Amino acid sequence: MERICLQLNQFEMKKLHVDFFSSKRKKKADINMNLSANIRLYKTSQSSRHYKLLLSTKIDPEPKVGYRIRADILGYFYVPEEIPSDIMEDIVRGNGTMILYGILRGEIAVFTGSFPEGKLTLPTIPIPPIIPKNKT
Repeated sequence: MERICLQLNQFEMKKLHVDFFSSKRKKKADINMNLSANIRLYKTSQSSRHYKLLLSTKIDPEPKVGYRIRADILGYFYVPEEIPSDIMEDIVRGNGTMILYGILRGEIAVFTGSFPEGKLTLPTIPIPPIIPKNKT
């Protein structure tokens, strides 16, 4: 199988807002961490192979214990010439989202590591394969 590489030129944390809810309970409680994400893909004026991808995430715990997080991360990607133009956007949406989510997991873990409850490591999430099967 041919290896398809997507190049992340740079990223920016556009927003990282963390609310901390202290637990008054002595016992451990089950917490439902509701995680939602939204992506927006933009072409840049640099060239037809340059894209911006914005990943916005929300984490809302139920009950209100631990961390409530709002985060936006923006990635600037270049799609190499060997990737056909008809699948460029799909590659950036799929692979770009995986790249930015991995960075976001690290940023949130580092940031929350200094809180009293300790660091929060976001779960790994499956992102469906975007690369189309060879039609030969």
